[in-house]
Parts: sequence; C-alpha cells; structure tokens
Amino acid sequence: MKTSSKKSNTEPPGPIPVDNRKQKSANQISNMLERVSDAIVALDSDWIYTYVNKKAAQAFGRTPDQMIGKHIWTEFPEGIGQPFYKAYYRAVETQQVITLEEYYPPYDRWFENRIYPSTDGLTILFNDITERKKAEQAFRDTNLYSRKPLLIPWQIPFPPSFLFMIWRLKAIFIRTMESSNYFNIRPRKF
Repeated sequence: MKTSSKKSNTEPPGPIPVDNRKQKSANQISNMLERVSDAIVALDSDWIYTYVNKKAAQAFGRTPDQMIGKHIWTEFPEGIGQPFYKAYYRAVETQQVITLEEYYPPYDRWFENRIYPSTDGLTILFNDITERKKAEQAFRDTNLYSRKPLLIPWQIPFPPSFLFMIWRLKAIFIRTMESSNYFNIRPRKF
C-alpha cells in the first residue's frame, strides 16, 4: 500500500502563532456581537466609545467608525440630565446592572437599556421599543381596557313597571312553593 504524503483531517493542526490566535478571537467576538439583535455600545472609564455595533450606529443615524473614539456627551450633549445619563452614572458608581425603559425626547423614541458596568467602563445593550409603547398606549386607549367598574345588577335603571312585574312574580313563586310543599320538606319529629 502506498501512503499519501498529505495530512489527514484527523491530525491536529500545528500550533497557531499567538498573534494570529488573538486576531482570530477578536474577529470571532466582533462577528458574534454584530449578529446579536440588540444594539451594543461599550464605553471606557472616560466615557469614550470603544465599541459600537452596526445596529447601535444605525439607531443614531451613524456608522460605527463615526462614533468609536468619541466622547458620548460630546456626541450627544442633549442626553445630559436625561434618565439615561443618570442611570449610566449610577451604574458606574454602584457597579450594579441597571435596566431602564425611557422616552428619549431628542429622538422622539422609547428605548430599553440594559447597562452593565465594570471597572473599565460600561457596556450598554439597547433596543428601540417605540412601536411596543405605541401599541401599549393604543390598547389602554381602547374600550377593551376600561378602568370603569362593571354595573352591578341593582344599579341598572329599570322602569318601575318592570320592577313591579318582578316583585309580583317573586310573590307568586313564593306562594306557590309554600302551598304545594314543592321541596317535600316536613318538620322532623323528635
């Protein structure tokens, strides 16, 4: 039998240089973050964008390259003092994850933010939930979601003749029941 000089698929590959492994790992992470349905941004401890996925950039009408390396409050000065601004600082101070659903007036949209702090800065995952909020408001505005109490039968206004008729029928029914011993109930003898 003649042996082939080609390596089989079952043999392990040779060692990959460290620089290539780091680059490959960075590419895999970047590709993974681009496939996620959430918009994702990362800020360093100086509030500079270090990562912005395409969905996040699109939410603000920009490209990732237009945002990376820029200061968040220089890019979005209208955000200063907004609930998002306060939540970002609170997350950094407390090092606690914060979830927030708020309206952002400068963009006339609702956003859901999940804010993950670390000692290096923040990672923020967010989604535009404007359509969901509009649907919730429309539901509240419909009669299906009425906060009015239901009418209790004795609160329904009946004409007096109807009420008299009901009272007479009740009286006839009771007399009939009493006279015929309808339930065949007899007192016990002890």
